[in-house]
Amino acid sequence: MSESKDSMSGVCVGVILGAHGVNGLLNIKSFCDISISIQEYGKLKVEGSSLNLNIKIISKHKDVLRVSSCQIKDRESALKLKGKFLFADRIKLPELDQEEYYVSDLIGLTAKDTRNCTFGIIVDVQDYGAGSYLEIKSQKKAQPILIPFDKRWVPIVSISEGYIILSKISDESFVEQSDLDYK
Repeated sequence: MSESKDSMSGVCVGVILGAHGVNGLLNIKSFCDISISIQEYGKLKVEGSSLNLNIKIISKHKDVLRVSSCQIKDRESALKLKGKFLFADRIKLPELDQEEYYVSDLIGLTAKDTRNCTFGIIVDVQDYGAGSYLEIKSQKKAQPILIPFDKRWVPIVSISEGYIILSKISDESFVEQSDLDYK
């Protein structure tokens, strides 16, 4: 019996910013709503590596967590991990409420207009303080566009089917009509 993609995949919960000191301590930026909850997810898979880290938070300064891990003993080992993303097993993460999504589930979804025509692909989710925006790479535009991630602009999100529907994408003040003339 094979495992589903969801049970095998992890969710990105942080990034290693670098080393601290000579004894293998790491500086980590947590992507969790409550930054210290990153410690609760057990072993964290390190991007591009077979390494799984158990971390213990030593201190917190602003957005940076200083952590120790029994797998990292020295500064050189810690420095090699700089810039690597950390992933938690999906099954260890909290259940989401209806209409809540993990960013990793949204990235890669196809964005369609209300006529079911493909507009582009979600490449990132941004939040500049006034709510979340989907960054969509259009098939026709060189630069990605930002779409507010709310019911008015994105009435349908189907993670299982791999798409979202954009309701206001035909607004010419927002996007050129020529972007909508393809399937």
